[in-house]
Amino acid sequence: DDDNNNNATTHIILFYKYYALSSDRTLMELYQSAMSELCSSLHLRGRILVGCSDDAEGINGTLAGEFSHLQAFTFALTTTTTTMNNNNNSSETSCCEKRFKPCIEIFWNQCREFSVKAGGIPVFGMMSYDDFKWSQTEISSSQLFPDLRIKLVNELIGTGGVLSH
Repeated sequence: DDDNNNNATTHIILFYKYYALSSDRTLMELYQSAMSELCSSLHLRGRILVGCSDDAEGINGTLAGEFSHLQAFTFALTTTTTTMNNNNNSSETSCCEKRFKPCIEIFWNQCREFSVKAGGIPVFGMMSYDDFKWSQTEISSSQLFPDLRIKLVNELIGTGGVLSH
């Protein structure tokens, strides 16, 4: 297990994906809550911005934590329940199956609820592994980020509304 071999190493992921979810703040709070619960259960720290607009704003984040916990996070965002059920023999699936399956399944169930209430917006597998950039440091995650913050925003990259319709 990488966590036991690299106790002093903090792993970091940066991710960004244009993807229209919804401009309905009440609906987006469901997705925000699901994301927060997933990250908290994986003991991740950092910042995630979730676009609350119909203009393909998407998601932008930086998270820090143990390697396998970040691996589980990326798995939850890049894999569909169908893919997980069809690939039970892959090493990545077995890693997530063993330790993190319960929190990933809770996240997926909450995303299903969001998708249904949002009129069928697909949220599973919306990201690919190429959307994540990995790094590591000897600085602890608590020094990098004091906590976890997931915010709903109108714009992922602030333009003061110049580029908004």
